[in-house]
Amino acid sequence: MNMLSASPISLGLIIGALEVVGLLGTVGLFVVIVVANRAEADPTHRRPLAVYLFGASFVTIWTALIGSVAIVASLVELIGSHPATFSQAIHPVGDASARGAVLGAIVLLVSVAILVTHLRAGMRLALATDPESPLTRRVGQSYVAAVAFVSVLVTAIAVVVVAYAIFQLIAPGVFLSSGRIPTLRMLLDALYVALAAGALVWTHLRLPVSPMAKPASVPPPTA
Repeated sequence: MNMLSASPISLGLIIGALEVVGLLGTVGLFVVIVVANRAEADPTHRRPLAVYLFGASFVTIWTALIGSVAIVASLVELIGSHPATFSQAIHPVGDASARGAVLGAIVLLVSVAILVTHLRAGMRLALATDPESPLTRRVGQSYVAAVAFVSVLVTAIAVVVVAYAIFQLIAPGVFLSSGRIPTLRMLLDALYVALAAGALVWTHLRLPVSPMAKPASVPPPTA
């Protein structure tokens, strides 16, 4: 790939990925609302706020992932030589990678800031719900399920790419590899995506609102 176009490509990739995340966010928010918003009374009137908090968390967790992937992809492009690069810049490859990494870092930092504030508020709201009306906790459980579902799909796709890239490295002629260095870059990018998405599954299934989380121990009743 010509690194002169790395910055526009990175920008276009991020914009396209954000559009996909926007669609996923709409679908995820719909799932959160439909699953959690049953025909049950909401005496605490906390459910709309919980839907907003966990819906915003669902969207920003994917924009944060996109930002981190952009950083890794920009750094991975520094591996190997770039003989087809023509530019008047002193360091065309390094400058293009720096632009992509900075853009990804901005997306990552903004997304993490929004994610942390909204997820913490949503967790406090879900865990502070009255036992008679556990509606906001159900919203949190729907959020965990939606994140885990998408993360598993992303992990599966990334693992397939990793496995195919390994075959390309072993037998580049058979599997029509574009070269060992480009294939290695693709392998590292896909490997990071698989690990990051897998970490999302593991961390979310351990959240207190997760159905798989260990319930808090209840002290035995006193006589």
